Amino acid sequence: MSLLFVSTLLAAETPQQQVAAPERKVISQAATVEVVFVIDTTGSMSGLIQGAKDTIWTVVNDFAMQEPQPEIRVGLVAYRDRGDEYITRSLPLTGDLDHVYGWLYDLNADGGGDTPESVGRALYSAVNDMSWTGKGQGPVYRSVFVVGDAPNKAYADELSPRKIVGLARDRGIYVNAIQCGNAGATTTEFAAIASLGSGAFQQVAQSGGVATLVSPMDDELARLERELASTVVAYGGEADEVVEKLEKSASSSASVKAARLSTLSKLGGVAVTGDGDLVTDWKEGKIDLEDEEAMPEELASLSVAERKRTLEKNAEDRGELQAQIDELVAARDAWVEEQREAAPSAAPSYDREVVDSSIEALRSLGYVY
Repeated sequence: MSLLFVSTLLAAETPQQQVAAPERKVISQAATVEVVFVIDTTGSMSGLIQGAKDTIWTVVNDFAMQEPQPEIRVGLVAYRDRGDEYITRSLPLTGDLDHVYGWLYDLNADGGGDTPESVGRALYSAVNDMSWTGKGQGPVYRSVFVVGDAPNKAYADELSPRKIVGLARDRGIYVNAIQCGNAGATTTEFAAIASLGSGAFQQVAQSGGVATLVSPMDDELARLERELASTVVAYGGEADEVVEKLEKSASSSASVKAARLSTLSKLGGVAVTGDGDLVTDWKEGKIDLEDEEAMPEELASLSVAERKRTLEKNAEDRGELQAQIDELVAARDAWVEEQREAAPSAAPSYDREVVDSSIEALRSLGYVY
């Protein structure tokens, strides 16, 4: 090699002393995020339950903002204790997020009495009764968040929370614990649950510490949500459920409506999650308009051509509304991020703890950037 070539090579490489930026890891497959909330619904938890209703769409929206966007499935376990109206009530893991909201909507705080509650029974239901995605079925983040203010009430015929957490970890499920209030016995037990579950432990206010952000875009998004709902044509066996979903959404606050639309925008611009919207199913080729028995009452008397024109008009209106929604959602997401950066909350909250600890875990697993 000639001296001239070497000197030329060094001259080309050394003057700027630039260091190449690290390459972004290539993530070949979007992950599935499965989160089960295990919520104490005794009388002392009314603030947390309302906070969960107000923030469930915000929590899901924050997951949907990750890259690559994960598939999101949510499950719920409400628990009290023996002698109350129920010990546990469960909603299996589902991607039908409107159904999740509706289930939360119907929860109320009642019962209790003595301090300990059936934490162990609720944890067992979360670990064993949910349709968790099995190992080997792609990248999956499975997690349970126990949220309550009281320790477990031990029964001779039930496993302890610590043994149940061991079962969870054997199945690849992280277990987190969020304590509402500061009762010492609860702190000890919940911190141990999170430690054994390779999860996070956090103490928040009795109310859950939820602080709802109301953006300048919320009222306009609420108006657009009403118009978007008018494009839905409920049909089939899920028709009543679709109508109920829309009614519950309509009765929510403007900020909840806005967070819902932000999530739905990221999920592809659907008007309602789950089955039962004829407009969506027709566009996706899932329904034949000649199927007389499947047609809802308002379309049953129309010809096939008229049915098609009706659905085409609804789909066109929906597309125009969605374009407006997407623009406002982008502005709202940026506004929310600015508010969080400008004034980070000094007090921890259950919803931020769920999001922050989960996203940290997703990044450590290499599932999102």
